[in-house]
Amino acid sequence: MLYRIGFYVIGLLFLAFGVAVASNSELGISPTNSLPFAISAACGIKVGTIIILEFSCYIIVQMILLRQFKPSYFIQLVFSTIFGYFVDFAKFVLGTFCLASYPGRLLMLAVSIVLVALGLVFYLSAELVPMPMEGMCLAINQKLPKAPFHRIKIFADCISVILAAIISLIFTGGLSVVREGTVISALFIGKTMGIFNKPLKPILHNICFGEEAAR
Repeated sequence: MLYRIGFYVIGLLFLAFGVAVASNSELGISPTNSLPFAISAACGIKVGTIIILEFSCYIIVQMILLRQFKPSYFIQLVFSTIFGYFVDFAKFVLGTFCLASYPGRLLMLAVSIVLVALGLVFYLSAELVPMPMEGMCLAINQKLPKAPFHRIKIFADCISVILAAIISLIFTGGLSVVREGTVISALFIGKTMGIFNKPLKPILHNICFGEEAAR
């Protein structure tokens, strides 16, 4: 269990730095994280705080939909809080660092995609609890079993991107949060995760669950 928690937290740290690098590239944030960054830019509150509040709302939606409280909700909240602080830490470490040229910013976006993909491999391999947005999508899937999970997730991501774009346009007058990088991330994070998943997942499973489980 300690290894599983450790890998989960390492995954969140990779995710946080991936999100921060994408933010500094100014080419757009991944769909899942676009909304908190847009709200943060609009109101001036630290993005980590917005992430914690937003993820808490997703947990409340799960409770309302399923009409029950599960211990996993509290665990989701704990890891959401850790992730929020990790994002603020990553933003602090990177500061305002950004490569000036457009190819340089594309390189930053590529680094972001690699970090996010690695983070997903680590935290999913731990098999603890889903992050709140995925947990909310799973709860919707339980209430609407005919709607496939991946379609619910795509719909939720689209809503996040639309809301982020609207908030950005109204309060900042631009689309720094939702740009071409958002689309590129949506297209390539999953593929990059697949590249890392094949060699890393058996190793992580072996450490967490033993050789038999890894096989």
